[in-house]
Amino acid sequence: MGQRYYQTSKVMPAGIVAGISVLMTGFYLYKIATGGNHFPAKTE
Repeated sequence: MGQRYYQTSKVMPAGIVAGISVLMTGFYLYKIATGGNHFPAKTE
């Protein structure tokens, strides 16, 4: 979708899909780099 966005310069839908993909990739890389999700242990 990134290539399609650069070719057509249309925001809908190619730009939106490409933007969401970039955000998701960045978020996943951030979570992996910081050690993933840390759930506190339940003390009961």
